[in-house]
Amino acid sequence: MFIIIHISALDIDYRWFDSQNIAPRYEFGYGLSYTTFSYSALSVKPIMNTKAASNSGSQPGGPPSLYSDAVTATFTVKNAGNYDGNEVAQLYLVCSVLP
Repeated sequence: MFIIIHISALDIDYRWFDSQNIAPRYEFGYGLSYTTFSYSALSVKPIMNTKAASNSGSQPGGPPSLYSDAVTATFTVKNAGNYDGNEVAQLYLVCSVLP
C-alpha cells in the first residue's frame, strides 16, 4: 500500500507570490543576467534547392521537406560585460517569396 501526499497547497516558489497577491518584477525565464552579450558576423546561407523545398509528399507532421535543413546560420556571441555568464542565443528566420 502506498500513501500519496499531495503537496500542491504549499506556498513555495511562485505560489508564495500568488498567495500574497504579489506580482513579481520579472516572470520566471525572463532572461535576467549580470552581464551583457553582443552578437555579430551573422551569416545565413541557403543549403536547400527549390526542387527539394517543393516536395509535396505527405506524412504525419507535414511534408518531409518541412524537416529538412534549409539554411545554415552562423554568428558570433561575445560576453561584453564584466562578469562571467552564459547565453542561449535564438535566431528566428522567416521564409518569404522575393519578387
